[in-house]
Amino acid sequence: RAVPEYPSLDDLLAPGGAVERLLPGYEPRPQQLEMARAVERALANGKIAVIEAGTGTGKSFGYLFAVVLHALKTDTPAVISSSTHVLQDQLIKKDLPFVERVLAEYGLEFAATEVKGMGAYLCRLALAEARLGLLVEFPQALDKLDKWAAEAREGTRSEAPAVPAEVWDELRADRDTCTGDKCRLYDTCFFYNARRRIADSQLLVANHSLVFADLAVKEEGGRVLPHYSV
Repeated sequence: RAVPEYPSLDDLLAPGGAVERLLPGYEPRPQQLEMARAVERALANGKIAVIEAGTGTGKSFGYLFAVVLHALKTDTPAVISSSTHVLQDQLIKKDLPFVERVLAEYGLEFAATEVKGMGAYLCRLALAEARLGLLVEFPQALDKLDKWAAEAREGTRSEAPAVPAEVWDELRADRDTCTGDKCRLYDTCFFYNARRRIADSQLLVANHSLVFADLAVKEEGGRVLPHYSV
């Protein structure tokens, strides 16, 4: 297989680069390129980079291009960790699709997957059984979730229709009650389908609590996230 041609950060972020060509109204920012180069150096040398950058610097692209290129070159997944699901969703829905578009110009492809804890996902079995149990008094909420779940890809609370908190608490996936591959709905389970996508991804977008849970579990020989390099 031919070795791909990897663009430099200048090819992407400098004046006249791919980002400027593909993003209407984009203005090249020297601080953004400086940040990207600092991230690239840290990754290449196995160092830690601590970077402070003001509003308007374009921090997401300032690290995303360097991290994605590193993951592709080393053929090892990288993890981006944020403090909130809101930023995770922004990266997955807005920033990373654009990074994909830019790198496609160079014949490069990568898969990015949002990683959330089990409780962020709807349990299909709990929804199927809800009308027989504790949630009979919420028929409208169940109707909304039924309709949404039939079309949903991710199956997480952030994309679900608004329902009372007590409804979601009863219907979210739960490690204590999950029967894994013994469940009759395992093949269409939102949580386990997400885990299967994670295994095929070069970039994992997680939150801090999940990353620290992974570090804690690793001390006991387990793991929450797959192996990653950065």
